[in-house]
This record gives sequence, structure tokens and C-alpha cells, in this order.
Amino acid sequence: MFEGLKSIAAVAVTSLSGIFGAAGPADTVHVPAGPAQLGGPGYSSMVGPAEFNLNGYRIDRFEVSNARYSAFIKATGHSEPAFADDAEFNKPDQPVTGVTWNDASSFCKWAGGRLPTEVEWEKAARGTDGRKYPWGNEEALSFAYLEGEVPASIGSHPKDISPYGAYDMAGNVSEWVDDFRIAGNVCVPGILQPADNRLQMRSYLRGNNFQGLPHMTKVHHRLWDYSDTVSEFFGFRCVYPE
Repeated sequence: MFEGLKSIAAVAVTSLSGIFGAAGPADTVHVPAGPAQLGGPGYSSMVGPAEFNLNGYRIDRFEVSNARYSAFIKATGHSEPAFADDAEFNKPDQPVTGVTWNDASSFCKWAGGRLPTEVEWEKAARGTDGRKYPWGNEEALSFAYLEGEVPASIGSHPKDISPYGAYDMAGNVSEWVDDFRIAGNVCVPGILQPADNRLQMRSYLRGNNFQGLPHMTKVHHRLWDYSDTVSEFFGFRCVYPE
């Protein structure tokens, strides 16, 4: 019986290869449709706590790794990440870093998905009950990878796991999401210089990282940076339709 199920699963993987790109379908977890208590107090979060009602979706169990990103580069000819030549950052099982928002978005499209919205990322990280951390309300910051010089291997901190089974949503690397923060002056042609357009391109990131501050570990916390920024502690994961 189990061998038969494995055969069916193998056929399913093969049939989906055209949808999910050359790397095949991702290892994902399911986030079911329904309400969730999301957001939090303060400027660096969505307004809340408040109830958000979401459709169901799947999200990568792990941050996108260098190995997966390398398959994307090989298949598409996309440019390499900024730290591709740095041995400390290019191990296959580390999360890919040194990628812009556009790089991350392009990968997700190739893989058959897209970047998660803020609410999708946050629900996947904290579930429906408004917890402060993926593992609950206990401030057990040692559960997450928050101190180091380089990213850790994906999934190497098994206590940093969400109610749905997604890893590293409190630590390791901060992750690009689909939402933008409008900031700065509006660029009016002939009045502001073209460089001022960059002020309009601040993208949100979610989750703390190995160089972050302790308060950033609460999963309602958000940060932002220019969408063309590359950083040793910025990575991403993708969402996919059910």
C-alpha cells in the first residue's frame, strides 16, 4: 500500500514539474483558510491585534536555499546573488542571501508561486491565536538563530517552528514579502530628481535575523528597506496556490 502511494506521489511530482520549474515542487506546508489574529501595537507592525480572514495557501517549509536558487539560475540565466563567490554564504543548505526584492519575486514566479503578502507570512508564522512567537508566547529567544556571522543551515533550529510546520520564521534571515511601504516625497517629473524615486520603493521584510535585535523576534514585527537592497541577512520564501 505504502509503495503504491509513493508511486502516485512520484507521478504527481513529475506532472507538476512544468508548473514549479526545473527544481520541482517545493517542500511546503498548508495554511488553511480562515481568520487569524494578526498585527500588533507600535509603528513596526500591522495595525492590531486584529482579525484577518485569509484564503488557504501553501508556503515554503524552509527559506529558499542556495541549492534551489542555483537551479533557478541554471534554468533561466538569472544573475547570481551578491555573495555567490563568498564561501561563507554559498553553502547549498544555507538560505540564499544577497538578493533584491525583484530577484526573490522572479524566483517565486519561476517556481510556480509568488512572494507572500504580509498577512500570509504572519499567519504562517504565528497561526490563528495571536501568539507572539512561532512556538508560543514564551520569550525563548534561544529557540531561534539570532546571533552569528553567517546564516545557519535551513531547518537547523527545530524549535523555531510555526503551528503549520514552517521553520526559521523567527530567526536566521529576514524575508522579503510582497508588500511595499510608500515613503518620502512623491516624485513629480521636472521637480524632483530621479533618485528620489527610490524613496517610493521600500519593501517590507518579516522575521528576525542572525544580526537582529531581540525585540524584532516577535512575529508581528516588520522592517523595510529599498527593494534594490542586497544584504547578508535578507532572504525569502514563496507561497503557492492550494
